[in-house]
Amino acid sequence: MMARKPGICKYEEKDYEVVYTLAETRIDTYSLGQLLKDLRNGKIRDDMSMQRDANQWSPKDKSMLMHTVFVNLSILPISLIQTGTGGGVVKLLSDGKQRLSNFAQYANNEFPLSSATPHVKMRRVIKQPKLDEEGKQIKELIDGKRRVIMEPVLDENGNITTEEVDYKVAGKYFSELPDALKDQFMSYKCMPQYVHINYSDEEIQLQMLRDNTSVKMTPAQIGAVLCGDDLAEWQKEFRDHDLFLNNSTWT
Repeated sequence: MMARKPGICKYEEKDYEVVYTLAETRIDTYSLGQLLKDLRNGKIRDDMSMQRDANQWSPKDKSMLMHTVFVNLSILPISLIQTGTGGGVVKLLSDGKQRLSNFAQYANNEFPLSSATPHVKMRRVIKQPKLDEEGKQIKELIDGKRRVIMEPVLDENGNITTEEVDYKVAGKYFSELPDALKDQFMSYKCMPQYVHINYSDEEIQLQMLRDNTSVKMTPAQIGAVLCGDDLAEWQKEFRDHDLFLNNSTWT
């Protein structure tokens, strides 16, 4: 463990004797479904003792994470320490335990989405049954059952037609989601994985500290984002005006 010496420095400022090594970082983009599968079968482990326990997020924050996946926005990368060689390779989760554990819990129906979760709007291809020359529906054996084959509906110009669908997801467990959102969840690839190879113990410690230096946005900062760039710029100029900086006690 890294002992903190009172009056000398904080542990974040410790003078690490880390030199440039042959340690390597690879960037992977496995789907969320594959990551959860690797977590279940032990190829990814989230039991590093230096990690915080799971369930640190509020129900609303967990739900907004799922919504981010549904609308296909990006999520910050997770970090993994690769150990072993050949068929014995294991990846230790060093940053991203909250995210990955929340995903696993939701996929396992362990909690419903918060009532504050926004609707999900998606565009989907309009499909119709595929017909043979006699006008009969064509069926194929899929997963042991004969199912009707669907094909896209084309417009007068031969282009695939689409429609906007509004899914209400608040209060729903994973099993209650429409198939389109389940597929989006499992195939999601906008959360890269940084895989650290040949890291020393001290490099792992330093990497974990550097990965956890972010500070959550304040309500004022969130408000500036929601205002949009033009209005936020105006607010910034107003905030930095001499009247407020040097001639008043207003915050």
